[in-house]
Amino acid sequence: VTLYDIAVLSDGSIAAVGTYDTPSTTEQAGGIDAAVIRLSSDGLMLSKNILKGSGDDFFYSIAATADGYVVGGKTNSMNGAFEGIPGMSAIVMSYDMNNALLWKRYFNASKSSHIADIDVDGENNIFLACTTTATDGDFSEFDGLFGGYADRERRNSIELRD
Repeated sequence: VTLYDIAVLSDGSIAAVGTYDTPSTTEQAGGIDAAVIRLSSDGLMLSKNILKGSGDDFFYSIAATADGYVVGGKTNSMNGAFEGIPGMSAIVMSYDMNNALLWKRYFNASKSSHIADIDVDGENNIFLACTTTATDGDFSEFDGLFGGYADRERRNSIELRD
């Protein structure tokens, strides 16, 4: 397990996100899966949620919301926990306090992108920082920027789609 970010949730529990290296078995190949681990305020394990797809999947950031938490990362999967999302997409997923998925959104292009940071304000607005080298698809507005370098984008409102 590699953890990248933590947040204190509204109930005082602690949630951490990252990746889990799934070992290979005789039945299936291993890979990297996205992970959310929740601990009580005194450090006892409350839950471990490993999100699997056929490709490698990563959660890099987490922020508390009024009723749970929201995570950001990237997926190379198009199935499993990431059904309906094109591979090689930056992802945002929202969960309630019981770790039930509320919604998922993605940003897709021909090159890899990921949600590098996420924050939520007092009115439950979600702010994203995305790292990408793409200049097409959902990142077409970056076309013409300085060649080949990762450009960062911060928006306070954006249309998120399923």
